Amino acid sequence: MKWLESAETSLEDIFLKQAPSLPANAKKVIVEWLPWINLVVALLTLWSVWNLWDWAHRINKGIEIINQSSSNLLTGAPQVSKLSFGIWIGLLIMTVEAAIYLMAFSALRARQKRGWDLLFLGLFINLLYGLVIMFTSYGGFGNFIGSLLGSTVGFYFMFQIRDLYLKKTVVVNSEVITAQKLPTKTTSKSKKTKSSKKTSAKKKSSSTKKAKKAKSD
Repeated sequence: MKWLESAETSLEDIFLKQAPSLPANAKKVIVEWLPWINLVVALLTLWSVWNLWDWAHRINKGIEIINQSSSNLLTGAPQVSKLSFGIWIGLLIMTVEAAIYLMAFSALRARQKRGWDLLFLGLFINLLYGLVIMFTSYGGFGNFIGSLLGSTVGFYFMFQIRDLYLKKTVVVNSEVITAQKLPTKTTSKSKKTKSSKKTSAKKKSSSTKKAKKAKSD
């Protein structure tokens, strides 16, 4: 997605170039444990989906009782259902967010850039959820601030470990080789070619010496 790539380049200046850098050991520890942390976050997000759904249904049951009693007594205005359009959108957003986190698990374990991209997308979806739920009876402005702070902290850590998911590849003899492994293979090949050239030169010199001795005899 182009907008996600442009957001990555624009946020890079804030969370990578201007922000303080984490130690190399800390980055390695985060990358090692990130798939499992991500899995826990995905499960907690699904649990939040259930909590929101259960809250709305419990409130609706109470509203139905109030509406029935008020209609029988012919007093009071009927209450409105809490499963509003905003609640449905919030449930959908959280479900998509949890699905994205689950999709990123295998890619994060393999340290692929795709896993990093999915988590990066999930942080924007978290912001969207905080914005939507702010205008419902379930949430408020505090929910948006919490989503904003959570995504901001997530952006910082994601950009700090991004380099560990970037692998430059080149194609040599129809085989994909990483940039880290390439110098060792090329140097070994160059050493083999140099040694073969030296042995061929020695053979040629020995053959010429034998030919000269044969002529002198």
